[in-house]
Amino acid sequence: MKKNDYMDELREMSGIDEEEIDGKSPYEDTDSGENMDSNEGFTLEGSLQYRIKIRVKDMQGFVLRHSYGSIAGWFGVLISIAAIVMVIAGWNKYGNMERIVLCILGTLFTIVQPIQLLIKAKRQVTSQDVFKEPITYNFCKEGVVISQNNESGHFLWEDVCKIVNTSKAVYIYTSPVRAIIFPKDQLGDVNKFMDFISIYYKEKCGY
Repeated sequence: MKKNDYMDELREMSGIDEEEIDGKSPYEDTDSGENMDSNEGFTLEGSLQYRIKIRVKDMQGFVLRHSYGSIAGWFGVLISIAAIVMVIAGWNKYGNMERIVLCILGTLFTIVQPIQLLIKAKRQVTSQDVFKEPITYNFCKEGVVISQNNESGHFLWEDVCKIVNTSKAVYIYTSPVRAIIFPKDQLGDVNKFMDFISIYYKEKCGY
């Protein structure tokens, strides 16, 4: 497997299907694509190294947060809640067809979609070879070098869109819909990790 093929596989690790983004990969327009094939120029001395294995629960946590942490996600939940309120408060006002429609809307974003997302996340982790073994991440001042077995690649701090720190994990987004997951129970000293990446992320991105 070539390095660029390995990075393509890593890019699919976390996020929404490309079909859900007008059929276009969010990585096609990245300016750093040419840099993915070589780790030259990265200073590994003094870097922080972590070995991370993504589990089903890690992917499920990311997918649910990503889907319901947006305005669109909350809007869907509000629609379902409104439908539930309407069907309960006006049960006698509606015919059978209206009741069925409202019940479907009421469960769509509160029950059906979350279950679908959980199943999809589990399938993603269990079906892809990249999740079967831990991945090594070396955090250095230029960016992050990623390696697994004999394959490697990297991304630069300039490629990072945002860093999200939650109670269970840290998500480093390399596109609006793709993130690399770092479960906190595999990071050890989380404060050391956050301090390190924050310094270089802010420095390189001008924050």
